[in-house]
Amino acid sequence: MKNVVTIIDYGINNIQSVTQALQFIGVKTKIAIKPSELEDSKHIIIPGVGAFPEGMKKLKNLGLDKMIKTKAKQKSNILGICLGMQMLFTKGNEYGACDGLNLIAGEVLQIQKKINDEKRLPVIGWRKTISLSSNKKNLLEKNLNEKNFYYLHSYQVVPKKNDVIAYYERGDSRINAAVARDNIWGVQFHPEKSGEAGLEFLKAFCNLDVNNQI
Repeated sequence: MKNVVTIIDYGINNIQSVTQALQFIGVKTKIAIKPSELEDSKHIIIPGVGAFPEGMKKLKNLGLDKMIKTKAKQKSNILGICLGMQMLFTKGNEYGACDGLNLIAGEVLQIQKKINDEKRLPVIGWRKTISLSSNKKNLLEKNLNEKNFYYLHSYQVVPKKNDVIAYYERGDSRINAAVARDNIWGVQFHPEKSGEAGLEFLKAFCNLDVNNQI
């Protein structure tokens, strides 16, 4: 593949599994732990596991938050995975309110139980992801609709605008699974742990050009 993908390492993310998945599909990768290492990056992945406040603290301490915003303005393709997706939003509410990167307007809220919903949190396991987009050039629409992906989370993103492009069902609820705004993408599932479907997703992201088309 022609594109080099930069994976951001801020200390609490699953770098190894994401790197291995990308290398398995033939993608050249590099790791960024400081802002200068993002300067020439056209494809950026923000992985993540753990709590929103800790993730944002790590990004800010390393000065990566400002550079991520700069790269977003420069139209680099950015993909947030799990916590990485949540931090793309304006605000998180895990252990209290916490400012996010504000690349997508909205907040991150704990999944609420409805009458016929499953009781257990976090959500752990495989879920069928359903695309909402009618745009055939859309990453989810073209590659992922009705595919099974692996999830592990207790919070979900709630955009202010129409940025949700896919969801999965949890009892009577729809849980937001993926978002997109211009060159910014986010998925709640872990593509690096989702077998062939996850690898196809990563391959599609890595093949996006500057116009966000495959």
